[in-house]
Amino acid sequence: MAADTNTTWSDLWVPIIVIATSSIGWGYVAGVLARRRSWSREACFLTSAAIAFLWPIIIIGVAWYGAFTYQRHDPYDPGDAPIYVLIGSVLVGGVLFLLSLPLALGGAYVARNRGKTPRETPFR
Repeated sequence: MAADTNTTWSDLWVPIIVIATSSIGWGYVAGVLARRRSWSREACFLTSAAIAFLWPIIIIGVAWYGAFTYQRHDPYDPGDAPIYVLIGSVLVGGVLFLLSLPLALGGAYVARNRGKTPRETPFR
């Protein structure tokens, strides 16, 4: 492998870790709220889905801001670069939602079931 390929992957590890831990952590908070307030599983799922939308909204918002503040470099610049960035951020945001939803649901599941013992265990 080339040296620049390794650098690219090492630069991606930090955002991957931040997104994964924040999705799991906020999902855990949603599970704690659901357990303490006796919310249904549907309410916990909706809260986890809202948490999974957090990073895609941030990414699309940054791209949207960049699209509105873009200034053309010369008179021959067609000015279509911001829309391409916005389309890419929507696609990346959709994939990011699909990846962070199971993480948020996993954090919520751990928090809802923390401290509970199984009703029937095979060893009792």
